[in-house]
Amino acid sequence: MTMIHNDDALGFFLAQMATKPTAADRVELFQNAVIEQGGDFTTPAFDGGRGSHLVEVQLFGIHDAGQTTDEAVLNWTAKAMDHMERKRLTGAAERMVLSDMRGLSVEDLRAAGERVRLYSQDMAAIAAARRIEMMIANGRAA
Repeated sequence: MTMIHNDDALGFFLAQMATKPTAADRVELFQNAVIEQGGDFTTPAFDGGRGSHLVEVQLFGIHDAGQTTDEAVLNWTAKAMDHMERKRLTGAAERMVLSDMRGLSVEDLRAAGERVRLYSQDMAAIAAARRIEMMIANGRAA
């Protein structure tokens, strides 16, 4: 069986979450994924009608919390979607700094280089981003 890369699994899980019509269905799906994927779902102890702390959830390396289970899962989902968007934008920036740069504006190159340096884990892309930034600083990128 082929292992699914974490971001692929996260994207697939977010797509599954989007098909659930109610908050209760999403919480149930999330709790099942925590069991299957090795996450964490911590609910507070109640003392006198008040919870001792927030509901904390962690799955696919993403952690969030909320006053209720519904809110915690909703907050986690928003953070996971932000993560996927950041990965998408970083991937586009990596392709930009590793490919033919002709026809790209200096500002687009500068923005791509900065995004790659901040978020990429691809050493070749990071090196290319540094070279591009040096070229821009020396006035050799036009």
